[in-house]
Amino acid sequence: MQIEKKLQVPDTRGVQDQPSTLQFLKDLCDVLARYTVKLADLLNGGIRITDNFDAQIKTVTTAGANTEVAVAHTLKRIPNGFIILNTDKAANICDSGTAWTATNIYIKASAATVTAKLLIV
Repeated sequence: MQIEKKLQVPDTRGVQDQPSTLQFLKDLCDVLARYTVKLADLLNGGIRITDNFDAQIKTVTTAGANTEVAVAHTLKRIPNGFIILNTDKAANICDSGTAWTATNIYIKASAATVTAKLLIV
């Protein structure tokens, strides 16, 4: 879809004798056309989950079974939780019980050396 072709220039017949107003309208149309094209490029390129949420995706590998692992994040707040996106083996991953901070969450897995992708929210 070509957005530029769908945009219509406003009727400027009433402002032909006002050059500053006419120039303003032309500049405004140019800015809106560029903005619309950039917005379409963004939407057509796909929006990632981290573009829409105050969240971060982290990949972590645990140590031994039921051993606490600190997972650093850059959310600058204490997270509400995490969603497991993927693991390389069957295991339960849970909060270890240590209080989370504005820089780390603490998890443990039921199996040793589990690599997991987490969405920290």
